[in-house]
Parts: sequence; C-alpha cells; structure tokens
Amino acid sequence: EESSLRGEHSVSINRPASGIFDVIADGTRNRTWQQSVIEVSLHSGTGGLGTVWRQVVHGPAGKAADADYRVTTHEPPGVYGFEVIAGPVRGTGLYTLTAGDDGETVVTFEIILKPRGAMRVLTGFVLRQVVDELENLDHLRDLFGRSSEEGV
Repeated sequence: EESSLRGEHSVSINRPASGIFDVIADGTRNRTWQQSVIEVSLHSGTGGLGTVWRQVVHGPAGKAADADYRVTTHEPPGVYGFEVIAGPVRGTGLYTLTAGDDGETVVTFEIILKPRGAMRVLTGFVLRQVVDELENLDHLRDLFGRSSEEGV
C-alpha cells in the first residue's frame, strides 16, 4: 500500500478569481510564486484540461528533480487540478477559488503527495515538500499584493 501525505491551506487575495486563476493555470509563471521550481515549459496541450507541463524542481540534497504534471481539472475561474506524473514524488493538487468578503477571493490548495521507491524512506523530505507547497499559496498572495499597481 502506498503511503501518502496530505495538506490543505487557504489564503484570501484582494483580487478577482479570474486573474488569480490565470496565474495558477499558467505553468510558465510558476517560478514567480513557487520557490522550489527551477524551470517549466509546455510539453503538450494548450494550457487547459490534459495539458502536460514539463517542470524541474529542487529535490533531495539540492539536486534537480523532474516534477512534470498533467492538468486534470480546468474550470475557470473556480477550480484547477493537476497530477504529478514524473519524478520521485507523485501526487495531486487542487486549487479552489471562491468569492470571499469585500471582493476578495479565497484560494484553497489541497495536496496529496505519494513518495515512490527510495523516496518512501525520506518521509521528512516529503513532509517538508508538502509544507513548502502549501506555503507557496502565501507567495501567490504576496505576488498579487506586490503588483497591485502593475497588474499581475
């Protein structure tokens, strides 16, 4: 049986859901708010459902690791989901964007990571990765806070 680690985090962002969704769904912008990302490129598709993004992230011991992902849910501006399909840690993520108070958007991110092979013994690393992925939501909020005049 595969072991998995789960996490969930929510933030409020003072922007309409559509603009936030556009940033989340555009893999080429991942480096602007996801600290573990080294590079991302479009592998196949047009950005919507079924699109595959080739992604390289900082892995164990600081080495680069594949973390390609496929878009599994693409329902602008409310729901965006993906499945990690390459690399030592697989899993799924789901962003849900809902209207909050005073024009804010509440963004909730749920993640489930499943270490593979030798990574199963590195539970501490995988747990740290879950925490880092959840903290990326704070970076996304900060990105919109910094660029209120510029428009993200």
